Amino acid sequence: MGGTIIGGVLGGALGNQVGGRRGRTVATVIGALVSANIGANVGHSMDGNDRARTAEVF
Repeated sequence: MGGTIIGGVLGGALGNQVGGRRGRTVATVIGALVSANIGANVGHSMDGNDRARTAEVF
């Protein structure tokens, strides 16, 4: 779940920066959706040891 949220926020922010005047909203939404999907996939691929180490860092 965390990877989905982080990916969505970062992707939305990046899409907002990349999108032009008219396409900014579309770029923001697409960036958020694509990045949320990537973040979710990365989160699911982490095993228990990876999650424990990540939790120690944060």
